[in-house]
Amino acid sequence: MNSYTTLKIRGYGDEPVANTFIKQDSGTERLAVLFPGMRYTIDMPLLYYTSRVLVSSGADALLVDYRYHLDPTFMAASEQDQARRLTADVTAACRAALSQRSYRDVTIVGKSIGTLAMAHLLSTESNLGTARVVWLTPLLRNENLRAQIKSWRGKSLFVIGTTDPDYD
Repeated sequence: MNSYTTLKIRGYGDEPVANTFIKQDSGTERLAVLFPGMRYTIDMPLLYYTSRVLVSSGADALLVDYRYHLDPTFMAASEQDQARRLTADVTAACRAALSQRSYRDVTIVGKSIGTLAMAHLLSTESNLGTARVVWLTPLLRNENLRAQIKSWRGKSLFVIGTTDPDYD
């Protein structure tokens, strides 16, 4: 069985970061952290089923649900300010998840803007050096993201369709 809870995560500006934490009642050394897209939320099919597969395989899972598209302040902010908020929120979320148990195996999944979050974490959080990552429709037109992907030496899975505007 699993238990569902909300972790008390404070991100950018000490604001709460919405989330659901699914904890294996029997204990585990595996963690999955999932980051949604801008308008593709954590409860939509691609991320919903991905989280279910990871949880059913024995991982705890943190489902981050930032829903920035519903925040007019975020949407009106500059790209730099949006990036600052995203990186602060996901860093706080990842650290909160990692503090729940002693995990040996970490999987990070990001969709669209969530891939920017992943790239930031992989380049700044040294304890994620052996993480496995899943890039769902990564924003490949973003030069910084491409550079961070190239420097990542861990295991990765990329999923993107040829008609995606970011596909090249």
